[in-house]
Order: sequence, then structure tokens, then C-alpha cells
Amino acid sequence: MQRIAIKVGIDRDGGDTELTASTDDPNRYFAAVCYKYFGKHRIMVSRMSHEVATSAAVPFAASSRVANATGLGPLRHVEVTGSTNADLVAEAREGFCGPAVLVADHQSAGRGRLGREWDDDRGDALLVSIRVPAELDGVGGVVAAVGAAARFAADQLTTSTVLTKWPNDLVVEDGAAPGKLGGVLAEYVAEAHESVPNECVANESVPNECVPNESVPNESVPNESVPNECVIVGVGINVRAIERQPGATSMAECGMEQSGSLADRDLLLSGLLSALAPRLADPVAVLEEMRANSATLGARVRVELPGNRFVTGEAVGLSDEGHLLLRCDDATHRTITAGDVIRLRPAT
Repeated sequence: MQRIAIKVGIDRDGGDTELTASTDDPNRYFAAVCYKYFGKHRIMVSRMSHEVATSAAVPFAASSRVANATGLGPLRHVEVTGSTNADLVAEAREGFCGPAVLVADHQSAGRGRLGREWDDDRGDALLVSIRVPAELDGVGGVVAAVGAAARFAADQLTTSTVLTKWPNDLVVEDGAAPGKLGGVLAEYVAEAHESVPNECVANESVPNECVPNESVPNESVPNESVPNECVIVGVGINVRAIERQPGATSMAECGMEQSGSLADRDLLLSGLLSALAPRLADPVAVLEEMRANSATLGARVRVELPGNRFVTGEAVGLSDEGHLLLRCDDATHRTITAGDVIRLRPAT
């Protein structure tokens, strides 16, 4: 059994994505979805109780309807949990790999890059995880589809232009409040009862320990007819301004009309889920969408590679697998499957 994690949300220090290559992935299956380190980690426990679980029909009514209509649901809502991804992963490890959407008002067990704390104020961010049945070779397409849908939904509700920073950050570069808006986190579960976490960062974070959450009811019982492979993709998007996040921005600062925390998050999530269904069905179109809305392509970048190596050049494209294509300063061309990408000023 394998699991890959791509932690998504808002990076506390506003820095760039950190990625390294790994010899455990010789076929580079996960490079397009921010593959980093395929090893075991100590991770924290996510706990979700009956006391905080609420009916999705009331707090996220529009999103719940879309989730059910598109087959992405059911949608559940909790006020507080350690990690929505960890909760859905824990269920998957027990054999519940069917479609599901879990949204929280607050996550208490987030961790940032290099073990830094990652936290959010209750109701200030859309914090949602989506579980999609998928085999190993389909993981990249699912993660890309969720990222593209998140970018599209956010872009539709702001007066700024929302772009994707390779591989999985959502950023704004124009308007009065440029910065990192959010990102994506994914974890792949191939078999029940086992998992090997992998750290990868679109919002740099250390994965949290997933334990079976017997207190949360499921609407299905695992059996041979349900899928036993799935990917859980988390999305974190700042909705309200959060002053203590250097380098970050929010939907409110980028022109989203404010109607209240719950209504704003429901509007954003319903738009994301509506945009996701067609993108899951057309990975080729998703790749073209990523190319057309990239904050990385065309920029001069420094790519920091494993072993304290780096290369500089111009990001000229994305491969069909979602890898970054680089025209190096020495006139050679390289395909970057994993690396820490930092934008540089244009050469003079």
C-alpha cells in the first residue's frame, strides 16, 4: 500500500514550495503532483467528534447539493478537526474509499515547512478535503483537476487574477493585495489498513498521523463492490484577511464581496465542486488550463535540486505529465520533475 501527501493551505512564512526528488519513485509517478519524499514520518492524530459534526444541509447547503448532484459527495461538515485530509485518509485505511467531501471551520493539527506550526482562525479559510476513487496512474490527473477547479472558482469571485504557481500553489500577482492565496494537499491510499505517508508541499507541511476515526459515522460499509484505491485532495484558501501571514493574501483582499464567513465559504466551495466534475473527465483540457493560467511559465527561475544542487533558466512549458520544462542559462533544456522553484528577476 502506498500513500502520497501534498500538503496544501497557506504557508505561514510566505515562502516558495520546497520539493526534493526521491529514489523511491523511479518512474516519477508523483512528480506532477508535487512528489517529495516517499518515506515514513511521525504524524499527528486528527480527531473529529460527534459533538462538532453537523448536518451539511444547513451550513453548506449549496455545496452539499452540488456534491450530491455531481457524485462527489456526500458532504459532511465539522467545526473543528485535526486535519480533514487525515480524517478521510483514516476512513480509507479502514476500507471507505468512495467519494466524499469533508469541510471544516478550523483545523488544529496543521504543520508548516520544517516543522513550523500551521494554523488558521476559525472561519477565515475554506478548508476542505475531497476523496476520489483513483488508481495509481490516475492520481496526477485528479490532483491537477482539483487544483484547476480551485483556481477557477477563486478567480470567478475576485477582481484579481488567480494563477497557479508550479506545482500546486494558488497565487495573485495583480491588484492591491498580491500574494499566496492557497494551495492543494493530496494523499493516495492504495490499500486499506496500511499507509506510507509522503511529505510534499504546495503549502509546505508535515503530514499528520491518520488513525481510524471510529466516532464518525460513515454512510457506506466497506465491501468488495466499493473501490479500494483513492486519492484524498485537500484545498486551503484564505477567505478573510489574516494579518499574521506574511506574503499571503485572501479572497476578501482580492475583491470578493463579503456576505459572512459561512456564506462566502459555501459560495467558493460550491463553485469549486461545480468546476471539478468536468475537469475530472478531461485531463488534457486541465493541462492546457494550467499552462494558460500559470504564474511560473515565462519567468526566470532558480530550481533547487536534491544534493544542494541548483539550476537557473527560464520556465518555458509544462510536459504532458505536468513536469516543468526549463531552458537553462547554459542553453540546455531540462525537465524538472521535482524541485524548489524560486522566481528571479529577469536577466539584464
